[in-house]
Amino acid sequence: MWAPLTGSRWPQRKARGRALASSAATQRCPCSRRGDVAHEQVGLAQPVTPGSCGAERVTADVRALMATRPDEATAVRAVAEALAVSLERSGFRLGCPVSTAALELSSQSEAVREVCAQTYADWQRLIAAHAVTVGYDETAAQARAELVLAALEGAMLLARVARDGDVLRRTATSLVSPPVPR
Repeated sequence: MWAPLTGSRWPQRKARGRALASSAATQRCPCSRRGDVAHEQVGLAQPVTPGSCGAERVTADVRALMATRPDEATAVRAVAEALAVSLERSGFRLGCPVSTAALELSSQSEAVREVCAQTYADWQRLIAAHAVTVGYDETAAQARAELVLAALEGAMLLARVARDGDVLRRTATSLVSPPVPR
């Protein structure tokens, strides 16, 4: 779950790491706003949407951050900094609203998998569109967006586990100015 990136206040939600280990009949969906959407083995009691897991808010926040950054380096660093600060302020309890559902439920529910896939595709398109505005051709922009998204998502996970927001900051620096080997 991501805490707000631009100062807005989201409801705090607990990641449900035990979601799939709970009762066989009904499980809690970690992408639920309140953690109370019943997940049954054959489907979801309520439809899961990007809005129900906070992904629309993340999209809006990232769009706002990138829109005010004229180049890729400052845009990537701004998003990584916002993510790092939100992790630090939450005591490393809040992370990506999509990754928990993607990791734990997408293989169990086609509806959850589709929402996760759509959300990640939306974020990739947003990053690719910014890359095009700073000079990448379409193909390179798509590849760059995939790399940036994968790196930041992975850095969020590592930062939470290490309880160190600097993981995101170092990742952003490596993405925009990779170290040169000696």
